[in-house]
Amino acid sequence: MLKLIQCIIWLIIIPLILGMIPSYFIKKEKNNILYCFFMGYVIQFAVLQLISIPMIYTYCKLTTVIFVFCSIICILVITAIYINRKNLKDFLKSNFEHIKKLPVSTIFVVLIVLIQISALLIFAHIDEDDSVYVATATTMIHTNTLYEYTALEGYLYEIFPVRYVLAPFPIYTAIISKLTDIHPAIIAHTIFPVIFIMLAYFVYALIGSKLFKNDIKSVNLFLIILSILYIWGNYSIRSNFSFLLMRIWQGKAMLANIWIPAILFIFYDCISDNENKIAWIFLFITMLSSCLLTQMSLALAPMTLGIISLVFAIREKKISYIIKSGICCLPCITYMIMYLIIK
Repeated sequence: MLKLIQCIIWLIIIPLILGMIPSYFIKKEKNNILYCFFMGYVIQFAVLQLISIPMIYTYCKLTTVIFVFCSIICILVITAIYINRKNLKDFLKSNFEHIKKLPVSTIFVVLIVLIQISALLIFAHIDEDDSVYVATATTMIHTNTLYEYTALEGYLYEIFPVRYVLAPFPIYTAIISKLTDIHPAIIAHTIFPVIFIMLAYFVYALIGSKLFKNDIKSVNLFLIILSILYIWGNYSIRSNFSFLLMRIWQGKAMLANIWIPAILFIFYDCISDNENKIAWIFLFITMLSSCLLTQMSLALAPMTLGIISLVFAIREKKISYIIKSGICCLPCITYMIMYLIIK
């Protein structure tokens, strides 16, 4: 029971509170619980990406990373509560009222998402990549180191594996495992799927609300159609459909199913309301957080943002979209340059 409470605190409550920081500044997303939940993870991953790589190359211990990470997150949580202290009651009330007004079709959306989650929990999926990602997190915990030992053989690296070090998502798995006292394999295969599949559909709901002008019934239909595509989308083990329902605990699956779609709705916030300048800052943070997930983020995230910014720049005849998007891509470009130099 204690471990369940710890999981709820670190994987649900803390992200929700952290997400209230951007929602405080983005008026269009004020009191939007789905937006808060996603942005909470964006902030956590951005913080971890910034602190983990320097600490890896200075041979810090995993416990040191956990202490620094938790300290920063606690400061941000206190900050979020402080700046929203006058809005907390309204936040809870508005979301409760919104839930009461949801149409019956929302029940079908919830059920079909729960079916997808339960299928992943009931049936086991064996993935060869776990021999690196889950094993890396396990090795970190048992040795209290960061990428000093190979996950497969257990010997010391002569040099750090740049391919994995610059996108150290297994560190997050190890941190949650230590904080909740649950084995990394259970965290990855049981806990993360529940949270991250929900997170993916939260992102799609946010996109749907913008596509259909907050028409809840249309958004629900949109999510049901998406769910059907995902359930029957296992035409390849490498499709994003398979990645969501079979290996969402891996960073590349999160990039494909959560972060790349999320870039679309955050960019929309940036260009709406006479170009919300604060929204561009959170888009920058989102691009930074994507770097934690996988090395492929360094190319795919900028490509996504570059294409949509080019489309809207041509449509609106505003080259500033391309310039600002280019600035938002700087974290990915920086880590890509680091990869090329170190490699």
